[in-house]
Amino acid sequence: MKVTRHPGRRRWTGPVLLAVLVAAVLVPTGAGAHKYYAALTRITFNAHTGSMEVVHRFFADDFDLAISRRAGRRLSLDDLGGAGRAAIETAAEGLIRAQFSLSAEGHRIGLEFVGLEPEGDVVWAYFEAPGLTPPAVLDVDNRLLVAEFEGQSNLLTIRLGKQVRSGNFNARDSHRSFDLSGPPPAPVK
Repeated sequence: MKVTRHPGRRRWTGPVLLAVLVAAVLVPTGAGAHKYYAALTRITFNAHTGSMEVVHRFFADDFDLAISRRAGRRLSLDDLGGAGRAAIETAAEGLIRAQFSLSAEGHRIGLEFVGLEPEGDVVWAYFEAPGLTPPAVLDVDNRLLVAEFEGQSNLLTIRLGKQVRSGNFNARDSHRSFDLSGPPPAPVK
């Protein structure tokens, strides 16, 4: 068998192969990778229905673990369409109510649980407060999953018409008041 050498082509296969092997050993993948824990909450005031709508989005595997801990037994969103639906919804509603609340003028806002909706690797949890006019100041306590996962970050947006307010909550910063009475504050430069 004759080996043909190509003039001008550098022999770089060895160094590249070594770099790929080193990267494969040093870069964590799969179970060894650091996982990012986050949840998203969106609060909107629906002018057509006169209600405040609260939607939480969680990673499904994180939420399964959190509701299982709350229930004291294994629960899975995969069973939401079957006989386990009541236990899953009860645990989910209890978990969210214990870790998330809204208040205005010193009074807690009663949120009604609407339901859960799994979608791929996330799950949506819906709540609403019917017949609520937007308060001038909305107080938010958001400790969603911070006890379950170290480094949990909870992003929140509030939409009132064209105005948007947002905040980030975590274990050290779980309470914030949002002024909804005027235009949003100017961004800090």
